[in-house]
Amino acid sequence: MGILEKISIVIAGLAIIAFFVIMFILAIKQEKVEKARRGGKSLKEFLAEEEAKKIAMLEYDSEIQYTEVNATIQDMRCGVAHYGIKSPKTVKEFYITYLTNNGETFEIMLDEESYLAVSVGDQIILYFNGDVFCGFTKQDDYSKQYDDKKDCHNHQN
Repeated sequence: MGILEKISIVIAGLAIIAFFVIMFILAIKQEKVEKARRGGKSLKEFLAEEEAKKIAMLEYDSEIQYTEVNATIQDMRCGVAHYGIKSPKTVKEFYITYLTNNGETFEIMLDEESYLAVSVGDQIILYFNGDVFCGFTKQDDYSKQYDDKKDCHNHQN
């Protein structure tokens, strides 16, 4: 093995070592940035705090009193709406019209996924928090599905 080959191997080895040193330094810097975003907390402390927040939110959800209304989907429609002048936006809108058991007819706007999960004639349970629509559950022969309760925390009476 000649001198040039030995030098090439040494240079390649140094390049590999330099690469790992640079990656280590970047990882340390990234951890410092992430720690600053977490308010100076370690990842373990931050994740424990986030988990506690999720548990508290679940407990809060269980305290919300929803009014349930049985209904049948009577009609469905979708369309496109255009908003804005300087920065126009096109938005798809999805609506269902339902008939409650006491004979009232209402129309609500849904997201596309919820709209596609139902069809005319489906029996559903609507959830309200006061006058605010929070979501629905579709009932079929097997089980309750398509639970689509929205965030109603700011509307609690």
